[in-house]
Amino acid sequence: MTQFRPAAFDDIPFITNLLAEFYAKQGTASYGIPFDAQSTLLTVERVVRHGICLVGPTSCAGAMLMPFPYNHNVVTAHVMFWYFKRAREIKIFETLIACCLKARATHVSASSHSPRHIIGRLYEKWELRPVEGLHMGPLINVALQPQQG
Repeated sequence: MTQFRPAAFDDIPFITNLLAEFYAKQGTASYGIPFDAQSTLLTVERVVRHGICLVGPTSCAGAMLMPFPYNHNVVTAHVMFWYFKRAREIKIFETLIACCLKARATHVSASSHSPRHIIGRLYEKWELRPVEGLHMGPLINVALQPQQG
């Protein structure tokens, strides 16, 4: 059985390397933004320090807990990252959710990547529903468009 444990500061380079591997496979094509290892390392450090972060032998998962913007009585776990290399380590996501529940989160916000949304189908199995479409691109694309009257 795969064991997941809370990440320590010593795990930050390992997690950053896993996320670099994920980004090479999925991130650049999805986001259109080049990977930056130092930025990723700082993001992971913040999640380890202020959020909930787990590691497994070849997996990682991290979430930040925040009040829901329209009802601060609800705490949402915003999944910042999760990645696994071995199929059995997909369970790291469920372990992350269990840790978020212990930390008093009541809801989760997690994304899946277009166009296939493979992980999104897994979310739907858990009765998580799509509520927004995330659109990303350079701000200049919006700024240069003529105003609609």
